Amino acid sequence: MNMGRKGRGCDRLIVLVSRAMRIATVLSAVAGVSGGQSMPPQGLDEYMNKVREQWNVPGIAIAVVKDDDVVFSKGYGVRKIGDSAPVSDQTVFAIASCTKAFTAAALAILVDEHKIGWDDPVTKYLPYFQLYDPYVTNEVTIRDLLGHRTGFGRDTGDFLFTDPRNTHSEILRRLRYLKPSSQFRSAFGYSNVMYLAASEIIPAVTGVSWDEFIRMRIFEPLGMASTSTHVSAVTRAANVASPHYTVNGTLQRIPYRDTDPCAGACAIYSSAADMAQWIRLQLGKGKIANKRLYTQAVADEMWSPQTIIPVNAETLGGILFPSTHFLDYGFGWAMHDYLGRKIIRHLGGLDGMTSAVVLVPEEGLGFVLLANRDFEEFNPMSLIYRVLDIYLGAPLRDWSTEFHKVHEDAQLAYRREEQKVEALRVRNTVPTLPLQKYCGAYENDAYGSAVVAGWRAGYISAPCRHGLKRHSNVGKLNRSVWESAFPKPPSS
Repeated sequence: MNMGRKGRGCDRLIVLVSRAMRIATVLSAVAGVSGGQSMPPQGLDEYMNKVREQWNVPGIAIAVVKDDDVVFSKGYGVRKIGDSAPVSDQTVFAIASCTKAFTAAALAILVDEHKIGWDDPVTKYLPYFQLYDPYVTNEVTIRDLLGHRTGFGRDTGDFLFTDPRNTHSEILRRLRYLKPSSQFRSAFGYSNVMYLAASEIIPAVTGVSWDEFIRMRIFEPLGMASTSTHVSAVTRAANVASPHYTVNGTLQRIPYRDTDPCAGACAIYSSAADMAQWIRLQLGKGKIANKRLYTQAVADEMWSPQTIIPVNAETLGGILFPSTHFLDYGFGWAMHDYLGRKIIRHLGGLDGMTSAVVLVPEEGLGFVLLANRDFEEFNPMSLIYRVLDIYLGAPLRDWSTEFHKVHEDAQLAYRREEQKVEALRVRNTVPTLPLQKYCGAYENDAYGSAVVAGWRAGYISAPCRHGLKRHSNVGKLNRSVWESAFPKPPSS
């Protein structure tokens, strides 16, 4: 029926008012903020500032949930160096690999709806999915993807994310050319590309993209209005933290990486305030404010050990935590014990950003930490264990100094190793061919093409499609060493 322009306008007004009322209802239902939100635990402010100074972190945001209330949330420092705009609990950061738990939860919703099963073969939903070993291709399940036990090693295939022209299906198609680093289901092997594969099951089953499904089924019910899955939306936001990394010995602001290619592995951007609602959902085992997003049964499965991670006296955990008895991985979460409690957590690291989400279910405790300093240069454990000690009533310990010493010792050991390699190098050598002969297009079945071009003063340059460049001193070609150089930081 044609209502005319005026009728359509009235209809649109009714829809907008109705939508606004629904949003207001959701926000009021999930708020769960106690009156003491602005009061930090005694000594935490001082410790946070100490950590920022000791690790040279521009800004950090934190939110703490206790017994379903957001009891504390605050920002420290600045969003970017050279600018006075402060970090708050509303400031958006990359949560990086803390995205994985969202992907697991999305799949859990589909398990509840009997649309998939944890032990279903991946090829049931992604017929084009193929790994190096045909046996593994046929046997690998959703459980294997989420539990990091496919045989892939850490970072295997990550360079496939650096080309924004690679579609999700193209990235997964190229996995067949990558050799595994361990036997299928024999060891823990952290894999971002397998979480991309897991996220692609969602559109295969529902016809809705991973981004849209996460938004409709998780973000919106939780009132996570500042949370996004696209870097383009983040860079347009007013209150957003910039990533930082050390370039040529100086901490600099660097561009955001385009995370669209990695989707369910690391593509979510959020604030401490929004993540507090996610934590409430987790501690409620799928339920928040009388609204259930998924059942307790699938919540328990996500927190159940799927893959064992060795703990021994030779690891950092064994040195600093001799009382640790286990370390496992579930679905998007790692699990271990501390002070007699089961800790559920995940860390995240993306170019210039660090994140952590920590849960202590039996204490009704959870918190999020977000920082705009690269994961390689800032260890969030220095904060995690201080917050745990405060809320669990343990004697306070200067974790920041302890972890910082471990970090400095590791850096020193790395430099010494570099010096040993340098000392073994045969000096005064020259390339076999003239420099221009090394320029051209190079092809790899898994990673595609690379073009080496532009020689000057003993260097060749290989521009990468994601904006970074690889430079190599040709006098060191026999070492196959490549140094990464970020482009000039943006001026605003």
